[in-house]
Amino acid sequence: LLQPGESRPLRIWAFPRTPGFFKDAVVCCVKENPEPVLFRVTCHGCRAELELDKKALQFDKTLLLREDTKILYIRNHGLVPGGWQLGGLETLGDDFTFSHE
Repeated sequence: LLQPGESRPLRIWAFPRTPGFFKDAVVCCVKENPEPVLFRVTCHGCRAELELDKKALQFDKTLLLREDTKILYIRNHGLVPGGWQLGGLETLGDDFTFSHE
């Protein structure tokens, strides 16, 4: 119950368990007012959808002191930003270098 002139915060959380668009409403009833006030709320349930164009990079025989470059494309098909990182680089030695553009 909210007294006249009083204000309090109202926190609303969204925890979708499946992908999709969800909508609902907060219904506020005012004493002696027959019409409730509706505040509509919506959210998108999203999954991170990162896609690699290759599952592995295969380097063929390379002459000494020559460079062979392979490119791996990562695409984000989702509605939310997706992050990534390379792991295990310390085990590859000095013969490999990486850059991201």
